Amino acid sequence: LSAAGKANCYIVPTSGDFVINAATQGNSESEQVGEWTSAELLWEDNRELITDLYGDPESKRIFFSTAAAGNAVIAVKDASGKILWSWHIWVTDAPQTMAYENGVVFMDRNLGAVGTTVGGTDAYGMYYQWGRKDPIPAAVNQNGSIVNKTVYNKDGAPLATPFRTSSTLYTIGQAIQNPNSFVCGGSISNWIAAASDGAAVNYCNLWNAQLTGSSGYTIGDVYKFAKTFYDPCPRGYRIPDPDVFTGMTYDGRTYTQPLGSNSYFGDIYISPFTDNSGLRSVYGWVFYANLMSGRGAYDPSGGVYYLRAGGFRHKDNLESEAVGRVSYYWTNMPSSTTPAGNRDKAYTPTLRIDNGTIATTVMPLNATAQSKAFGYGIRC
Repeated sequence: LSAAGKANCYIVPTSGDFVINAATQGNSESEQVGEWTSAELLWEDNRELITDLYGDPESKRIFFSTAAAGNAVIAVKDASGKILWSWHIWVTDAPQTMAYENGVVFMDRNLGAVGTTVGGTDAYGMYYQWGRKDPIPAAVNQNGSIVNKTVYNKDGAPLATPFRTSSTLYTIGQAIQNPNSFVCGGSISNWIAAASDGAAVNYCNLWNAQLTGSSGYTIGDVYKFAKTFYDPCPRGYRIPDPDVFTGMTYDGRTYTQPLGSNSYFGDIYISPFTDNSGLRSVYGWVFYANLMSGRGAYDPSGGVYYLRAGGFRHKDNLESEAVGRVSYYWTNMPSSTTPAGNRDKAYTPTLRIDNGTIATTVMPLNATAQSKAFGYGIRC
């Protein structure tokens, strides 16, 4: 799997035998993982998804087989049991790419989704805290009820508490050693701590190495990108830039309908739906890939794409919220790109579906920044 390039996430078919080169960190070809002595399945969201797992410390390779679709995380440990690195194994049919008329090429599904069925539970992906490489399974909306996915340990037994919570901020090293731990608490907005004193710090370049030393960024600037060790996307993909979701409204701006209104359908939202009930029926949004030639002038010839309303994991308590009603997508851009700037937030294009309390909103162009400690979805 690593022959064509290293990654923190590997897309794997639902049946076969596979090998990972576990010598280097994530997307790096040179940064060493360290001397590990064992490989272990930390969790899987489909029982017996991963079978025949074996780590060979001498060759620095991990061997395993797959037998079903789903997601899993495999880690290597040193002699003391400390996790040195971990990899997301995403077992699914090969995702397709879709070119949007605004020039962006996206994957056809959220990171971790095992399908693209409009309205289907297979279209939910994983959650991530901003800047971290390791996933946390999403919840699903089943007939109006939010249900957390069951995950299993290496012996196939359900894990009652598969993900820990930490009220103490993590350094980068601690986050790597604790891929199953979600930093959260009522006062926490940013999970990242400085190694020197444990205080919150703004590492602006965790998902974009080009931001090192940056003095800032304004929409419309030439935006440079370099994939980092911590990018959770598979080989050939990356965390999106802050302004790539602009093809959702006719002019790329944010539009919120009056509560209970359908006034922007057929006019501003680049969607085949004509009212809020369509969104609610499929628990998400469907958009045309091609832009409007003018306000209300749709072009369906490029096909459509589906954005599941996956909700989020709350920064206060790890609980899943707004599943089937709200979509947040991380970008690689923190709200400040200077060490002294706002250390707590990053940009997240947002979609909301009218539920009688919160109005339908399409917010494509960095109109909001959310706390890095939330668990949000990713579309690579």
